[in-house]
Amino acid sequence: MKQVLLFTAIVLSISSAAFSQTAAKPANTEPGIATIKTSDPTPIDLANAAVTAHGGTKLKAMKTLFIKGSLDLNVFNQATPATFATAISGEKYSFIINSALQPLKQVYDGQETYSSMQGFSLPPVTSLGFPLLPKVGTTGYIVTALADPKKK
Repeated sequence: MKQVLLFTAIVLSISSAAFSQTAAKPANTEPGIATIKTSDPTPIDLANAAVTAHGGTKLKAMKTLFIKGSLDLNVFNQATPATFATAISGEKYSFIINSALQPLKQVYDGQETYSSMQGFSLPPVTSLGFPLLPKVGTTGYIVTALADPKKK
C-alpha cells in the first residue's frame, strides 16, 4: 500500500512539473524561411561592430598583445595538459606551447619564421583571429561574407 502511494505521489509531481512547462514557439515554423529585415548589415558593418565592441580606437591603437593560458593536447586519444603563450607586436610574434611531450616555439622576426621543430611551421599567428581585428578598415584588408555553405 505504501509503495502505491509513493508511486502515485512521484507520478503526480513529475507530471505536474512536465505539464507546467510551456514550449516557446519559434518566429518561423516553416523551414527555409528567414526573417527579413529592412536593412541587412553588410560584412563591413558587422566587422566595425566587432571592433567597436572590443574597444574601437583603443583596440586599433594597441601596439602589443600578450595572451597566456592552458590547453589540453590530444596525443593518441589521451588529453595531455600544456600551457601556451603568445606575444604579438605589429607583424612580429612569438608563439610557445609548453608540453611534457613535445614543446613548440615559433618566432617571426618580421622577415623569417623560426620553429623549434624542424620542417614544421604553423600559419602566422598575426593572420588569424583576434590579432587581425584591429586591421579592419585599413588598406589591403578586405572584409567579405563567408562563402555559401552549400557551395563546396
